[in-house]
Amino acid sequence: MAGETKKCEVCDQEIGESETTCPKCGVVFADLNEEVKVVQRAQTVAQKRAKAALPPEPVKPAKRSIFRSLGSKGGK
Repeated sequence: MAGETKKCEVCDQEIGESETTCPKCGVVFADLNEEVKVVQRAQTVAQKRAKAALPPEPVKPAKRSIFRSLGSKGGK
């Protein structure tokens, strides 16, 4: 359909759906999409590294039954 528009993700300028660059700010949409993908990959790597750098969670001791302690105090 003719007349369809979209907004530039950088400057919010209304532009035609088929435009590949923004006439107001000059951003090339293909380049912008590639940069977004690179940043998302970098964030994923940073999150994995941060998670790996955290100390492991302490192991919680197993709960002991109260009946076990009663058995050892009982009459021998």
